[in-house]
Amino acid sequence: MKIYAKVLALCLLAVLLLSSCGGGPAPTPDQAEYTSARIKSYTLHDFTYGRVEARIKIPYGQGIWPAFWMLGSNFQSSTWPTCGEIDIMENVGKQPYTIHGTVHGPGYSGGSGIGASFSLPGNPRFADDYHIFVIEWEPSVIRWYCDGTLYQTLTKGAGSLAGKTWVFDHNFFIILNVAVGGLWPGYPDSTTVFPQMMYVDYVRVYNRTGEGTFETLNWNDEFNDPDGSAVNPANWNFDIGDHGWGNSELQNYTNSIENAYIEDGKLVIKAIKN
Repeated sequence: MKIYAKVLALCLLAVLLLSSCGGGPAPTPDQAEYTSARIKSYTLHDFTYGRVEARIKIPYGQGIWPAFWMLGSNFQSSTWPTCGEIDIMENVGKQPYTIHGTVHGPGYSGGSGIGASFSLPGNPRFADDYHIFVIEWEPSVIRWYCDGTLYQTLTKGAGSLAGKTWVFDHNFFIILNVAVGGLWPGYPDSTTVFPQMMYVDYVRVYNRTGEGTFETLNWNDEFNDPDGSAVNPANWNFDIGDHGWGNSELQNYTNSIENAYIEDGKLVIKAIKN
């Protein structure tokens, strides 16, 4: 998410991502107009290089902003964008036929992030089915795939990154979330239906086998816990708060089981209008 780490740098160092940095305490879920969840592997599982993959069915609606992304684990000592951000998949509801893959670093962050967009053959909505979103991340290159199709390659010191500082050489952690509103997606309107759900079948991280393909499973969550379970605390923790996350977003992120839970072998992240 484009401006998230800037907020961490400015506001959240003192509270370690556990509370609001607004002028007072964050509203409780029953006080907020919108609630949602953002889960992250921070402090539990982080990675330097590999194939990072998830099978996801995204939501659809004006003002809805689902994302599967990574942030540099050193964000507290090397604040955003120096810590680096890799957006594996973002979608904004006003563009239901398009996803975006982007990197952010010093001199190329926020609206100046470097990336590419992708649409499916025949231009169906991404929300109509599950899709597999992947990056292959190596010391000097990152490649983006959707359903096996390579749609972007970024190389250290070359092309759009020529003369730019490459900050993708250290540990990153994984984030999954559904935002409501913001400067990029716009805001819900009369056409937006709630609740909005993002379904995640699995998240997997593979290491390269020698000089071959990425076949060695490093870490995964298949979300196979019983229906109604909370997310596995050995794999995920939560961002919590409602302070707009640097992008004028509307949702209050909670750790409530109403906003993140397991159903039919899938993780469900649910955005709710109260």
